[in-house]
Amino acid sequence: MLFLKNNNLGYGLKGAIYRIILFLFLFVPIYLFGQTQQDIENILNSAEGLFKSMKVKNYKEIWNHLSERSKKTIISDVYKELSKKERDKYTEERIREDFERCGTICNSYWNVFLMNFDPDLALEQSTWKIGSIKKDSAEVILKHKTSPKPAIIKMYRENERWRVGLTESFWARK
Repeated sequence: MLFLKNNNLGYGLKGAIYRIILFLFLFVPIYLFGQTQQDIENILNSAEGLFKSMKVKNYKEIWNHLSERSKKTIISDVYKELSKKERDKYTEERIREDFERCGTICNSYWNVFLMNFDPDLALEQSTWKIGSIKKDSAEVILKHKTSPKPAIIKMYRENERWRVGLTESFWARK
């Protein structure tokens, strides 16, 4: 035991409180830091991977980096934009399959998206910081050199992998 026999700190309520504080002070930060450091690397790598995939126009990889909720939102948005005649031809499931194999809809969608967004804004012109980290969610804070306010990228752990909440982060709430 760390306490001496004669210091009266090892017995009673006061001693128990000191032992708890000592345990929390010595062991909990070591556990949390080790786990969080690996998560920080995984979170930042996943977010960066999305923007790198955008830069090289690897649309399948973009899709693989997205959260399930982002995928559902994109599929739903695409379906809503189809004309009545096209809706007879495509279901939301067929649209999902098109994005997964990167067919015509996928290519059209990401081509237009990247005409309006330059991934170098995030990759080369912004500073990156980690925000809050929870068990299955986290935030990456991007501060563009000319922007007064940072962008907050929401990240989600799904199937043991960190994914980017693209629509959760940047689409207007409906």
